[in-house]
Amino acid sequence: MKVGHFRETTIASLMATVLILTLLMTTIPFASAYVPGAAMYAPILTVPVIVNGAWGSGEWDEAPQCIMTNSTGGNIGYIRAKVNSTHLFVIIDSPWDTTNATAYWHENVWLAFDTLNNGGGAPQTDDYLAHPTTSWTGAGWRGNGNGWNTTLMSGVSAVQAGENFGAVPLGTSPNSATPHRISEMAVPLTYIGSRGSTVGFYVLVDDDSTDPDGTGPQPATAYSEWPSGSGGSPGWPGGTGSAPCPTPSAWGNLLLGLMYAPPLTVPVTVNGVWSSGEWTDAPQYIMTNSTGGNIGYIRAKSNSTYLFVIIDSPWDTTPSTVYYHENVWLAFDTLNNGGTAPKTDDYLVHASTSWFPTVSWVGSGTGWNQSILMLGVACVQAGENFGAVPLGTSPNSATPHRITEMAVPLTYIGSRGSTVGFYVLVDDDSTDPDGTGSQPATSYSEWSPGAGGSPGWPGGTGSAPCPAPIVWGTLRLAVLGAPVWDIDGSGVTNIVDIVIVALAFDSHTGEPKWDPRADIAQAFGVINIVDIVAVAIHFDEVYP
Repeated sequence: MKVGHFRETTIASLMATVLILTLLMTTIPFASAYVPGAAMYAPILTVPVIVNGAWGSGEWDEAPQCIMTNSTGGNIGYIRAKVNSTHLFVIIDSPWDTTNATAYWHENVWLAFDTLNNGGGAPQTDDYLAHPTTSWTGAGWRGNGNGWNTTLMSGVSAVQAGENFGAVPLGTSPNSATPHRISEMAVPLTYIGSRGSTVGFYVLVDDDSTDPDGTGPQPATAYSEWPSGSGGSPGWPGGTGSAPCPTPSAWGNLLLGLMYAPPLTVPVTVNGVWSSGEWTDAPQYIMTNSTGGNIGYIRAKSNSTYLFVIIDSPWDTTPSTVYYHENVWLAFDTLNNGGTAPKTDDYLVHASTSWFPTVSWVGSGTGWNQSILMLGVACVQAGENFGAVPLGTSPNSATPHRITEMAVPLTYIGSRGSTVGFYVLVDDDSTDPDGTGSQPATSYSEWSPGAGGSPGWPGGTGSAPCPAPIVWGTLRLAVLGAPVWDIDGSGVTNIVDIVIVALAFDSHTGEPKWDPRADIAQAFGVINIVDIVAVAIHFDEVYP
């Protein structure tokens, strides 16, 4: 038999196996109900949250939505989360609960955090179980190795529509126009983890209409949970009912304020133009200034050698007034060790069309030293050099405006698969061509929003352009080197990679079982047979 014919036969057999595997995983309840490692993303907020039990117009648009259900797939609810420098904000939307509470003190809401994300068969001392309600704002429990001990969680706030006999009226949301229970809450990050980290996370809400004292006689399906199907049930820690949440090993993951740079599938041409389809494989994040104005957008993706970034600034619609630059600053904390001043592992890149090689600063322990020229950095800005590169348009705005594209070698950032501190600032030099700081303090846009940057120049008479590393955001670099179809980065495409895709089959962005690693083929945002085929045709290939 010819080798080519043998390979074609092998692939055909494999495809048949894949189809059977996919059907099994999407039709057997226990296989599709819960995927260990389900992830929820809590972006850094740009729209403030008012914790009042009402879904305010636009208040939660920037946070992705995940689905909650009970063990039978009923009681469909929705959860979103976002974070600032001090608190995690959560909204739980429960269209299935359309009745007011029958007792004064509570309807149960449980938020469980595994702060070290170390799982386990029982709650450990790094695990917290918050019970945020309108009436009991600080109630909580902490793991003891076997179960839960009560503890006071100061600073937790919550308001539930429908609680306290309807003292807070039932509300409506984008998910349902029928008045129903809505829970909004804020939990201090001191009980969860630092911004940029990933923690274990589990959420359960139950309906006390048949169980006002929380002792457990309500129907076993009178709840909704995330991740769906992970095994929670109505109850009370240490009470006569079952514990409200399953063991930490079955919880999902909560990503606090991360920016993710996925492996690119669409090549980037660094020309200051947002070409059709060029950035569809990278998630978008919002940039603002300190007042919430100058709304801009940033996306990032990476290959085995470069981080590619696009910054879209619809607020800046005028070309540069000088030849040499409009300022773009990218700051990297390569060890992700924070600190109140830049250290020697911190780099501040000044990307510009005109300055090549690119000027860079490195931390000294107290400030920034201009020390190196960063070879290999590429940058083109639409609108720079008196508009030598014309202002451009993007999916975010049809009005011509400033667009910045750049490529930074990973040798200056971090190893593939790593997580690094990250901060970005762009400012408008139209009133400050020499960078001395005379431009208005709000003439910039930054990520992470609210971090506290300002226009300026390191070591100049203006303020430093970026705040202390401790308040930077976090950038997660994709595991690179192998092609995208080697999903687990093992160096070989095998059945493990196919199983990863099959487990996430028929899921969409934001749903509990959606796995961004498995979404490798267009159209992005849904994992389907196209993604499985993209892996299967490379089966048994080995990569260095």
